[in-house]
Amino acid sequence: MFFNEMTISYVTSCIKNYLHFCGISEFPNVKIIPFSINLELEKKKNLGYVVLASQHYNCEQKSHTLNVWEKLWISGGNAEHIVFHELTHICDTEKYVKNKETNVAIKGYTEYHASQIEMIRALGWKSINDEVPFSLTKNINLFLDNCSLYEYVLVPKLTAEKLIARNDFPKNQETLMTVLALIFNYLGRLSICKIYSTDYEEYQVRLEVSKAFSSFLNDQVYKALLDLLLRWPTDNEIEALSLGFLRILLSMSNQYNLITQLEK
Repeated sequence: MFFNEMTISYVTSCIKNYLHFCGISEFPNVKIIPFSINLELEKKKNLGYVVLASQHYNCEQKSHTLNVWEKLWISGGNAEHIVFHELTHICDTEKYVKNKETNVAIKGYTEYHASQIEMIRALGWKSINDEVPFSLTKNINLFLDNCSLYEYVLVPKLTAEKLIARNDFPKNQETLMTVLALIFNYLGRLSICKIYSTDYEEYQVRLEVSKAFSSFLNDQVYKALLDLLLRWPTDNEIEALSLGFLRILLSMSNQYNLITQLEK
């Protein structure tokens, strides 16, 4: 019970900070559910990729659930960016989701947007309007990420590339969705670098080129995403991205003979 109470208290505090950070006055009702994992075991099992928080939206009941690792609160501010990522999903869901189809279609954008918010919080910005330039050589001290910003940005890219390279990829719909989410997470981090880092051009080729992504998505599609997403998208671009994401998901589900999220 102690961990549950501390987790709920921690997330409630994060929500308060998130409201101030984003300049909004209220947050949707959300049920906070602490969960338990063996952190080291999960890291070994999933190529270093560990889910410490996740959100779920029930379209029929129009209700939000936020699952949070019961020990995340121990890291305090060093883990707040992880919670901010999920809180962004919840806000975007409230704003854009009208039905089951739009709940799936928006996932590409909201993974991208959540990663943008996560990163600027990780950078130490006090609000989304700070716009503080930074170098990719800067070191950050975050939960699970004590490294340079360049290394931090690469984490979802390297994880997605490892998953794509597996012989059994994609073994199910969940794996496919995980890789797509990681790609859009990566593009979100990359966009913040492109807009605000002072030395982006020095790392541009290493950051933007990915043979795995070009092969998986199709080179033309990947280049179009780079062109569209390395900034803060407009409402029209978000709508176009949602339709594009749905087409990508349906096409890949057919290609790999998987049941889509819409058919579940």
